[in-house]
Amino acid sequence: MGKKTEDNEHGATWICWTGISLGLIGFVGSVFWAIAGAGIYGSPLQGPRSWITAVMLFLLTGPMALLPLAILGIWHRRWAGRLLLLASLVSAVLAVRVMWPSLAEWSGDPSGIPAYAFRWSLSLIFPISVPILTIGLGFLCIPRRGRGKGVRNR
Repeated sequence: MGKKTEDNEHGATWICWTGISLGLIGFVGSVFWAIAGAGIYGSPLQGPRSWITAVMLFLLTGPMALLPLAILGIWHRRWAGRLLLLASLVSAVLAVRVMWPSLAEWSGDPSGIPAYAFRWSLSLIFPISVPILTIGLGFLCIPRRGRGKGVRNR
């Protein structure tokens, strides 16, 4: 029983530190991107209010949510896992919204907008939402320490 518990604790520690490391990179990168701008186009916070709202919600539920939820996972793995799953789903939906062009910006046939938005939203979903989903599933799959058979893991 001791070896299994040690393996679970090692896996949990690895998931926590991976989440904290990725969360720190995502948090600092998000703040820098929001303040300093995204390359040659200037600050991404210049544009229509609905788009700015979608970008800020994406940053808050995506890369900026990983750090505090990974830290929460040190003490409450199940809650951190559930909230990370929710954050990954919300950030994936918001990634599509962020990449969805308005009809005024679109020069082609309007039927091509969904394919365009899906293709470009994958550039946000794979590096941000998928790792958050993976860490959340990791928190949910590892049983809590000190729990025996027949006792519900919280």
